[in-house]
Formats: sequence, structure tokens, C-alpha cells
Amino acid sequence: MFVKLGDTWFALIQGDAERARTGDHIAFKVSKETLEATAQKLEALQLEHIRARSSSSLYFFDYDNHVFELDTATLEEELKTEA
Repeated sequence: MFVKLGDTWFALIQGDAERARTGDHIAFKVSKETLEATAQKLEALQLEHIRARSSSSLYFFDYDNHVFELDTATLEEELKTEA
């Protein structure tokens, strides 16, 4: 499956290994519009996803249980929640 986020293309390839999900993930800063459009696409495809932080972030998983996050927060907001 190929996914385009902004001007960046990702190839999501299913691997043979079974992996447990961990807190490890890759995150991307996106606009609220992109986050909402992606959530709607995931819903339409009936793919598992999780809305978090008052719906300002969206987590979803690939077939190898890699975790991806789309987040609308600024760096300053992220650093504030880490403190």
C-alpha cells in the first residue's frame, strides 16, 4: 500500500515477522485538516486507529505492528507535555 502525506510518499510493506506493539513510534506534524482526512480514510478502510490528546493526535499501525502518529501540536506544546 502506498500512502501520501503532504509531499511525502510511504510504502507500507507487510513483513513476515510477528511483532508485539510497543510505545516506539514515528510521529509526523500535520495540519488539523490532514489529521481529520486521514482519520476518515482509516475509518473508511476499517483500519484500527486511536485518537488521543483531545483528538489532536492520531495513532495507527501497519501490518508489522509499527506505530505511526500524526500530531497537530507544535514543538513547544509537545515539549510542555514532556516536562
